[in-house]
Amino acid sequence: MALRKNFFFGIVFSLAVIWLLVSGLTPANSQDAGLTQTITITPTRTITPTPTSMPGPPILLAPEAGAVLPQPISPTEWVFTWDARQGPCYTTIGIYGPGDRHISATVFPPYEYHYTGEVIPDDALSPWYWIVGVQCPLGSNNSESRTFSVLSINVTPTPLPVYLPMIHNNP
Repeated sequence: MALRKNFFFGIVFSLAVIWLLVSGLTPANSQDAGLTQTITITPTRTITPTPTSMPGPPILLAPEAGAVLPQPISPTEWVFTWDARQGPCYTTIGIYGPGDRHISATVFPPYEYHYTGEVIPDDALSPWYWIVGVQCPLGSNNSESRTFSVLSINVTPTPLPVYLPMIHNNP
C-alpha cells in the first residue's frame, strides 16, 4: 500500500512540475513574480459495465404478443425486431410452431430477422412463439417468449355490402 501511495504521489508531483514548466513558471521564479498557484488533483474511479459483462435479457419489439402474421410467402415476410446488448455479443432467434416446426438464426446488430418460407398449412396456424437469446463472452440471457398466429392461405375476403342509390319515380 505504501508503494502504491508513493507511486501516486510521484505521478502527481511530476505532473505539477511539468505544468509549471509548460506555463513558463519554475518553482524559483513563481514566488518572485508574486504568483501563487494551487493544483488540486482528485483521482476518481468510474466503473461502467463493459460489453463483456453479463447481458440483460433482450427486449422483444415486434411482432406484438398475439399478433396475426400473414403467410410468409414472397413478397410477404415475417419481420422480427428486438433490442439486446451489442459489442462482442450476438443473438439467436428461435421461432417455434405446431408439428415440431422450428426456424432459427444467428443475428448480429441491427437486431432484425426477416423470414420468407413455405405456406403454413391450416393445421399449423397456431400457436407459434418466438424467443431471442443474447450471448456475450461472460454470459448469456434470454428474452421472454411471445406467441403469434398465422393467417390461413385459404381465407376468402368477406364481401363488403354495396349500397346503390334508389331512384323513385313519382307519378
